[in-house]
This record gives sequence, C-alpha cells and structure tokens, in this order.
Amino acid sequence: MTTQLKEKLISEANNLISEAKNELARPEEDVVTYTVCEKAYTAVRKFLMHYLEDKEIELPGDHTFNELIELCQKHNSALRKIDFEPMLEFRDKEDIWADMSIANIYVNLAEKTKKTVQ
Repeated sequence: MTTQLKEKLISEANNLISEAKNELARPEEDVVTYTVCEKAYTAVRKFLMHYLEDKEIELPGDHTFNELIELCQKHNSALRKIDFEPMLEFRDKEDIWADMSIANIYVNLAEKTKKTVQ
C-alpha cells in the first residue's frame, strides 16, 4: 500500500472519531447512539488495517473483525492490553448499539486504538 493510501486510512479513521465525538456532544436525547457506535467501530477497523499495512503484515482477504484484532495483537503487545470485547458482542447490533454507555465505550476504544497504533 502506498503512503498516500495509508494516510487516507488514518485520515478517515480520525474523521470518524471526530464525528462520533461530535454526536456524543449533543444533548443526550438527540444522540444517535447507533451512528456513534458505527463510526467508532469503523475507525477501529481502519486504524488496525493501517497498522497491518504500515508493518507490511498481510491480512487475509476475507477476514472478520475478530481475526483482524487477533492478528494485530499478535504483532503488537500493546494492543493486547485493549479490551475489544464490547465490540465483539454477538447480539444484534441494533440492540447493543442503542445504548449510550456502549457508545461511550466504543469511542474510548477507538481513541485507545488510535494512540496504540500511531
């Protein structure tokens, strides 16, 4: 992957975190928690994909989020300290992503992932 494409992944991930945080800054009754969770989740994916590309670690074409995390943790011990479990819930996303506390957890996980891979 070219430097330009790697920078695009980071830029997109940073924008997604900003958008999620802006949504959380609204009055609680106006927050769309599903949007917050979706943006934070996607930001984490992009940060992890950037990390693998930056370290020139091949990612299998068809990969789950869990496999992406495991591969990154295998190569970066600091990522093992992040508890990604809330993002690995097997319940329906619409149920879990409708929770304000989960939205805050997701944004925090995105921030921790960002700090760890940059």
